Amino acid sequence: MSSGFDTISENLRLQQIYATLGSFGAETLMENTPLVGPRRRMQRWVHRLPEPVPEYSTATRTRVLLEGLGPTYVKMGQIVSSQVNVLPDDWRVELDRLQNEVPTFPYAMVREIIIEELGAPPEELYAEFSETPLAAASLAQVHRARLHDGREVAVKVQRPNLDQHVKADLGVTQTAGRAMEARSQWAREIGLRGMLDEFSTNLIEELDYYGEAYNMARLASNMSELPGVSVPQLYRELSSRRVLTQEFIVGVKISDLEAIDAAGLDRGVLGTNALRAAIKMLLIDGFFHADPHPGNLYVDLTDGHVTFLDCGMVGELSVAQRINLLALLWTVVNGDMTAMASQLR
Repeated sequence: MSSGFDTISENLRLQQIYATLGSFGAETLMENTPLVGPRRRMQRWVHRLPEPVPEYSTATRTRVLLEGLGPTYVKMGQIVSSQVNVLPDDWRVELDRLQNEVPTFPYAMVREIIIEELGAPPEELYAEFSETPLAAASLAQVHRARLHDGREVAVKVQRPNLDQHVKADLGVTQTAGRAMEARSQWAREIGLRGMLDEFSTNLIEELDYYGEAYNMARLASNMSELPGVSVPQLYRELSSRRVLTQEFIVGVKISDLEAIDAAGLDRGVLGTNALRAAIKMLLIDGFFHADPHPGNLYVDLTDGHVTFLDCGMVGELSVAQRINLLALLWTVVNGDMTAMASQLR
């Protein structure tokens, strides 16, 4: 049961969501009326823009909407963006931007969080620390830095006041899920409430970087004998609940096929190495990286090494679940539809 404070936070957050959705709806309706032309000219005049106000696609406006709704909804958009095979090209491009083009927050806040978490400012803890973020994601942003021994690192700093914001969002989404299941057969059939509960549990766990540090160490150990794959090295002494310092990884997203081909790398080898790692995680170890979208798989263009980034979201399968999954795969290989249906059930 939610506390009184949680209920107040959820209600306030719900009002913010209504306001953002209302603004988005008004913008969408305006785009389909004769007033859109005069409105754009007025916007250009008021804001003194040198160029006409561009006409944005629905996909672009949806991406901006998710950014406006905040970290929780950006994370949902990132999950959707990983389904590249079922998305139209324009939607894939726009949602893909949510993986590493989310608005940043000021360096002053970054510095304050590092002092709170690690007990000293960045200029003392690191030999060099870039004030300009290297990338920004839904829950954090990353800064490039150098240790006093010369090693380059990436420092992930959680967004300020994220706990309260995310918990309020998740309370709203779970309430909405329960309401939709009570009123919609479709929502009950797909298990919407269960999906949202699972998403909420994983997202809350992602807010604690001690958990991610554990995941990194365990995945690194499990992958240590596999060729061509790894997770970044963790620097525990410079990590805490909201700050994570890890090895700096040079490369491109695994979806950047143009750069991979230009480097002369064999796609088949890359795919085999990544697939071998996935099979080992799922079927042998039962402990797997649960957020492997292209932004979290980086390829080193010098040797084709694949690194699994962002280990905040993981999953576990029991021995019985792994055996059932193997049995399901065996029915697929043999083309036995009856056995496949039975195994799925």
